[in-house]
Amino acid sequence: MQAKTIHLHIEAPPLPDILELVSAYNDTRCCVKESRELVTTLTKDLKDKIQSISKDRATHLDSSLKLSARVEQLIKQEGECIVTIQQLQADLAWVEDTAAVITCSVNDMLLHQSNLIVTKLQSGFLDKDWSFVSQIDAYQNLDDEEEVAAEAGILSEGVQDPAMVCALRL
Repeated sequence: MQAKTIHLHIEAPPLPDILELVSAYNDTRCCVKESRELVTTLTKDLKDKIQSISKDRATHLDSSLKLSARVEQLIKQEGECIVTIQQLQADLAWVEDTAAVITCSVNDMLLHQSNLIVTKLQSGFLDKDWSFVSQIDAYQNLDDEEEVAAEAGILSEGVQDPAMVCALRL
């Protein structure tokens, strides 16, 4: 048998076409490399923006939570202030009532003392003894005369000692 030899003949493209292909391949490689770099840069920028937005959101959320806590604290303080004001108003009303009672008691005491003085003056005028009339003499021994007048029923009922009234109110 006879061996057949097959010769393949491959035609090589012309040299300028190969150079064009190599140049196109290199251009494509550069474009792919630039595209990858651009994608990497854009991806990094996008991640940075997302992270920044997340931080801003976290910061805003934290600020919002702090403001909400402060508002709740102020509302609580307002409630405490209202309770304090109401207590102070009640205390003021009590003080005004006590002052009114003390004023009435002092007025009653002054009336009582003036009644004692007038009683002493009347008793002196009835006896036509003018020597008793002096400011010092008029105020002397009021306690003794108060007892005498109380026994005689000259003074009005209900005269109270202010110290006793205050002690009873407390």
